[in-house]
Amino acid sequence: MQRGTTPTHTFTFGESLSGAKFDKVFITYKQSEKTVIEKTIDDIAVTDESFIVKLTQAETLLFSPGQVRIQIRVKTAAGEALASNIITVSAEELLKDGEI
Repeated sequence: MQRGTTPTHTFTFGESLSGAKFDKVFITYKQSEKTVIEKTIDDIAVTDESFIVKLTQAETLLFSPGQVRIQIRVKTAAGEALASNIITVSAEELLKDGEI
């Protein structure tokens, strides 16, 4: 992930989400054991197969260059609590820092 950009992250699942109802969804971005960004159901587009979240320049600038860990946690309307595997990406250095 490039800092200072506006990436769209699409998290695809092996099974259809069609008809699934979610009480809570959290997409958590952590760096150095600190939560940097946490998106909730209000920030996430849900399709038949994925969760989609768009980050702003300001949000990606919150990361320092280095590893970022991402995890999705969900509570379904039926009361099931689920968690994804942790995804690791790299926040890349910028030569011109700041929002443009």
